[in-house]
Amino acid sequence: MTTAKKPSSISKHVTENSLLHPHFDKVSHWRLISKLQSYKINHVLIEWIVDFLKARKLSGIPQGSVLGPLLFLIYTNNLMECCNESYIYVFVDDAKIYRHIQCPEDCKLLQYTLAGLQS
Repeated sequence: MTTAKKPSSISKHVTENSLLHPHFDKVSHWRLISKLQSYKINHVLIEWIVDFLKARKLSGIPQGSVLGPLLFLIYTNNLMECCNESYIYVFVDDAKIYRHIQCPEDCKLLQYTLAGLQS
């Protein structure tokens, strides 16, 4: 009879940090490639990244790679620029956009910020 090995502290750490995965999975490959092109990244490198992303069956950035976090940072790099009308709190792969609502105009400005993230 075989017994299961007790997870090492490293594998436990990786498992606990798997809570970050949903944000990596929501990255649009098309938008990521568009951003890389807008930064004037060499087209050969972009083609290599496209091939790297094609190996993934789901949308998002492959996890467990050295390239994954870098691509995620590139994807979220201009998040601060999109939030001129509201405030943003960013920590690791989480962002909260908010505005103190004191009048109807504040609601419109917050909605304007959120709409800007979609484009």
